[in-house]
Amino acid sequence: MNKIMLVLAVSVICGAWALNADTGSGESASGFLTSMTPEKPVLDRPANHLIDVSLNPLLLTWHPVPYAATYTLQVSRTPGFKEFVAYETGLTDTAFALTGHRWDTTYYWRVQASNAAGAGPYSIMRTFTTAEPLAINENDALPERFSLMPVYPNPFNPQVMVTFQLPQTADLTLSVVNSMGQTVCTLASGSFEAGTFTIPWDGNDSGGAHAPSGMYFCRLEADAHVLTQKMLLMR
Repeated sequence: MNKIMLVLAVSVICGAWALNADTGSGESASGFLTSMTPEKPVLDRPANHLIDVSLNPLLLTWHPVPYAATYTLQVSRTPGFKEFVAYETGLTDTAFALTGHRWDTTYYWRVQASNAAGAGPYSIMRTFTTAEPLAINENDALPERFSLMPVYPNPFNPQVMVTFQLPQTADLTLSVVNSMGQTVCTLASGSFEAGTFTIPWDGNDSGGAHAPSGMYFCRLEADAHVLTQKMLLMR
C-alpha cells in the first residue's frame, strides 16, 4: 500500500495566503483562498483644517500602509473631488510636493493604497487653507522704494513673518539661505504687483524637513535689487 503523505504549506504574501497539498505522487492543488487589499491610509501633514499653510514648499505626507505597493493621491478645491488640482497614481513614496496651487485657497485631499489584490478604500478626507500673501491697508499709500523689513519674531520658533515692499510691479524671488549661502527654500517667486506683502516661513527646507537651529538670511531679489535680512531659528 502506497503511503499517502500530505504536506500543508501556508504562506502569507502581500496580505494573501495560499494552500498547497502534495499527495506524494507529484499531484498538487493550490490557490489563493483569500486576497486582501490594503487598509485606508492615515494622513499626516498638513494637519486637518490647518490655515495659513506656506506655499513653498507644500508637502503632503501620509503614514505607510502594510502590504501597499503604490498610492493614489487626489487634491481638489471641492470636497466632492469633481475637479482636481493633482491626481497622482502609482506613487511609491509616502510624500508628495504639491505645485500649481494658489494663495488663500482651501484644498481637500485624500490618499488610496493599492497592491496586486486591488485598491483599498480612500483615507478620511482632510482640508487645509493656504496663506494669504497680501497684507496692506487699502488706505495706505504705495511704497516709495523696494524694501525688505526686519523679520518678526526674531529669534523665532517655529514660524517667522517676512514682509517686503514693492513700489511697482516686479518679478521677484524671495528665498531663505543658510550661513553657507545655500538655498534652504523658496518662499515666493513670480510677478507681484506694487504693495506690501507678508509671507510666513515655517522653518522647513524645500523637502519639508525641519531646518536645524542657526542663523539664516531672507533674500529678496526684485528686478535689479537684492536685499537681505538676518533671522535666527532656535529649536
